[in-house]
Amino acid sequence: SGLCVVMLLTTVILTQKGFHDFESLTSVITRTLYLGMELRQSSDDLTRFIRTFTVTGNQSYWDFYLEVLSIRDGKTPLPIEPYRIWWDLYVVGGPPRGFLPPDSLNDRMVRAGFTAKELAYVQEAKSRSDGLVDLETVAYNAVNGRYRPTNTTGLTPAEAKAFSVIGPPNQTYAMELVHGWDYHRYKAQIMEPLDQFFVKSQERSQS
Repeated sequence: SGLCVVMLLTTVILTQKGFHDFESLTSVITRTLYLGMELRQSSDDLTRFIRTFTVTGNQSYWDFYLEVLSIRDGKTPLPIEPYRIWWDLYVVGGPPRGFLPPDSLNDRMVRAGFTAKELAYVQEAKSRSDGLVDLETVAYNAVNGRYRPTNTTGLTPAEAKAFSVIGPPNQTYAMELVHGWDYHRYKAQIMEPLDQFFVKSQERSQS
């Protein structure tokens, strides 16, 4: 009788531990998925704002673009539940929710409980997204008639990348930069490792 009670208690404890382990894993997977979706959304928001800016020339869209980057890099306060709808509501009516202290997407990814492979995929996607920012900045400056020097002989890397050449604004060139084939190719390069992250996350949830 005493042995049966011990066995029963042991079964209950192991069941509870298994449930809590499962609950903990589910929480980690959910959290990492939210961060993956947030990274994808931030990349799409950057695309939307730079494209809208090049078409309209409205400075507010570039300001929104810079704010997306600033939030993502942990330089300005983080919206509460940033994976939810934010910019569609913000643009027409201001912040739809409150803010948390600044917290970069990269720092949150490191803390979230990604597997090493998952983290490598999302960090690669973010790195590629950051790389596309350079092209988008070229487009912004072209609308404003600022360009990089074509002859960089004798210039430092910083001087070569500076928009120090003043000329006529070229809105058509700017629009082509962010709507053309090369831009779509860059976007695909961002989404490729992000898609692999979602695959790995799904495999973990089903294991």
